[in-house]
Amino acid sequence: MGSFTKFLSSRKGKILFNLAYSWGACLVIMGAVFKISHFPYDDLFLLVGMVTEVVVFFITGFDAPPEEYKWERAFPMLRRGKGDKDSADNGGLLPDDIQTIGIRKKLEEMEEHIDAMNKIFEKQVGELKAQMDVVTEMGRAFDKIKAANNGTLENSGYIQRETKDVAEKIAALNSQYSRMLEAMNIKSGSK
Repeated sequence: MGSFTKFLSSRKGKILFNLAYSWGACLVIMGAVFKISHFPYDDLFLLVGMVTEVVVFFITGFDAPPEEYKWERAFPMLRRGKGDKDSADNGGLLPDDIQTIGIRKKLEEMEEHIDAMNKIFEKQVGELKAQMDVVTEMGRAFDKIKAANNGTLENSGYIQRETKDVAEKIAALNSQYSRMLEAMNIKSGSK
């Protein structure tokens, strides 16, 4: 029986078993449909399908049960309470639990570093905002100076013309005063 069980566990055995199981089910269903519809050979199809299913179910008894998985390897908390040697040596903690605690500590340290970095970032953002406010104020002041200069430049031609006109009038007045003084000097010298 060992070689038969081994054959059933092999890939070819599983394929053959699956074919026999499927064909037997098909013959049973077809025999039932033939029986209900009163087609010829209905009893034959039903009989062959049922016998095939009986053989398949009989062979199933020789199939090896499915392998049980060791879930406690993936989920160490399933091992607790079984009196493992590892859990007694580490104060009830299993090696996987110790590793989990280490990972948890590393994550907490990372979280602290991230919080510190966030505080530094917030401080830098505040300083940058203050600097931007100063730059904005300086820009406004420069705009005022520029506007004043633009007004001065636009008015500078007018100021130059007016200054020239005033200078010409002062020169004319000076020449008139000179003549008046000369006329007065001549009269005072002729006495």
